[in-house]
Amino acid sequence: MIKFLHEENIIHIGAFSKYQSNSLNEFIYEANKTGYNYFAATREKVLQNFAKTDQRYTRTLPP
Repeated sequence: MIKFLHEENIIHIGAFSKYQSNSLNEFIYEANKTGYNYFAATREKVLQNFAKTDQRYTRTLPP
């Protein structure tokens, strides 16, 4: 898992689907709705989501 802070957002990148916990899945779903904590499987998913609202994310995410 990769985790980093960008401005006011905490972004988690990893294979979270391998965990079969309903409470974890609900937490990830709710966290992604707020946008302050964002969970994604790949860096590309993060770029797709945040680039829609803020072009700065495409330049500042680590490789």
